[in-house]
Amino acid sequence: MNIRDRIYQILQFNDNLAFSILELVDRITDQIWIVRYFKVIHALARLERKGLIESKHIGIRKYYRVKREFVK
Repeated sequence: MNIRDRIYQILQFNDNLAFSILELVDRITDQIWIVRYFKVIHALARLERKGLIESKHIGIRKYYRVKREFVK
């Protein structure tokens, strides 16, 4: 199973939607931003628990990347 299919299986929605929400986070303000922001955090936490991505704190920010074994 490739990484896109696995993300879709875990999140139950298309991974492109998750990543497009990530791109919109910086541009959206007020209540819509908060709702979308927490959806992104929830999605990233689920992917991290399943072992597909890993995170690292640098200062106050948290960075995510796909684990090396899934990168071709």
